[in-house]
Amino acid sequence: MRFRRAAWRDWQLRLRRRSELAEYKLEVNCRRNLANEAMEVIRRVHPYEEPIINIIPLVNRLFE
Repeated sequence: MRFRRAAWRDWQLRLRRRSELAEYKLEVNCRRNLANEAMEVIRRVHPYEEPIINIIPLVNRLFE
């Protein structure tokens, strides 16, 4: 039981340390034909192994 509590405490400390890092959100508007190139650039310069990338097409023209 002590081992599990110690492991849990260590995990909580590591989690707390990680949660103190700053996070940033980057939004990019580009033409559809440039989306793949934009994703490649983001992956190349991103500090983590696998960044989260969401592609959201804008459909403003449908509401005109």
